[in-house]
This record gives sequence, C-alpha cells and structure tokens, in this order.
Amino acid sequence: MIAFPENEKKRRYMRSSEESFELARNDYRKLWNSLGSVGNFKEAFSNLVERYNSPNRSYHDIGHIADCLEELKEVVYVAENVSALTLGIFYHDIKDTEIESAEFVKGEAKRYKWPKDVVEKACRLILETKHDAYDSSLGIDGKLITDIDLCFLGKNWFVFLENWKKVRDEWKHIPMDTFVEKRLVILEAFVNKPEGMFRTNHFRNLYEAQAIRNIRRARRFFGAG
Repeated sequence: MIAFPENEKKRRYMRSSEESFELARNDYRKLWNSLGSVGNFKEAFSNLVERYNSPNRSYHDIGHIADCLEELKEVVYVAENVSALTLGIFYHDIKDTEIESAEFVKGEAKRYKWPKDVVEKACRLILETKHDAYDSSLGIDGKLITDIDLCFLGKNWFVFLENWKKVRDEWKHIPMDTFVEKRLVILEAFVNKPEGMFRTNHFRNLYEAQAIRNIRRARRFFGAG
C-alpha cells in the first residue's frame, strides 16, 4: 500500500464524488439547453452517470468527466464550438472504445433531437481521443480535447499514482507485470513524440514537464526495464 503525505491527501481530494456529480450535472444542464434538447433531462443525465459509475469503472468515471470539465473552463474562451467540445468531453469515455462512444452519442442525439452539425463534430472530437492520428481539420477544438484528456498525466506525482491505481483496477483481469509494461509503453509513446505530448501552449506549459517526470519516475518506481 502506498502512503501519501497528509498535505498531498488534501490536494488529491479537492473534490468529493458528490461535488463531481453536481459539477457534471450543472454543466450538463447548460449543454442540454444549448443544444435545444427535446425530452427528459433527468433521464439523459441519469443514463450518462449510470454508465460512468458502473462497478467496472475506477478512473473513467463521472469524477474524471468533472475534472475534464474543470480543465475546459480554463480554455473555453478559445474554443471554436463550445457545445461540440463539451458534448465530446461528456461522452468520450462513455463506452469501452472511442468508436463505440461516438456511436452512443449518435443514438442519444436522435433521442433528444440534438443538432446534427454539433453531434457530427462531437463524434469526430471523441475519435481524436484515440491519440493515434490527429485530424488537423478539427482546429483548436481537436487540440483542446486531446490535451484535456492527457493533462492528468501532468498532475503531481501522488495524483499520478492514484490515477495509475485506478486504471490498474479497471484492468485487474490481466497480470500486474503485463499491465505495467503495456501501460508504460503507451505513456512513453507520448513522451517520445517529436512534436511533444501536448498540442496547445496552455497545457504544454502547465503539464508537459511534470508529465514527463511522472512517466519516467513510474518506469523506475515499478521496476520495469
């Protein structure tokens, strides 16, 4: 068991699960209204929360979405399509893969009469979070959603470790050694990108140096390689 200094505990638990729920609900209400949604808000939000808070979710839960929404607030003024970007953030991890998540959004869009152009861009933004081949035609919104998705790698070491443990819990069905090596390979691929891990100056300046330190320290900490 990893022991965390008391001051780091406070920094890690800045938001309770109840606070995350309220933050997400308030932002979802704003999004719901901006989309001119037709239907039952409570039903739509409950369906979203139920999926994110399913028993197999430890890291990719509603708390992660609330954290992403908080990061968005710091850069929302430069977004081109705030509704599409917010919709993409809310649903980017709703299913196990990005393609499935995008398809899920399309289903919700039909049910609640969301604008086709916003949904189409939101789905493309969700696919960006695969982090394999970025679509430059998405402009600043594509850069923002990928940076927001990665920025938690650049939090302090104790937050990084806590998130590592949560991701491990979601993959507890595979051996620890296999998980550690595969996880490090994924993270080190970001470190080794010639253009850098983050695509905007805001997130690069805030998180890149710490993210690189965290990932390199994780390699030493877990004794892999």
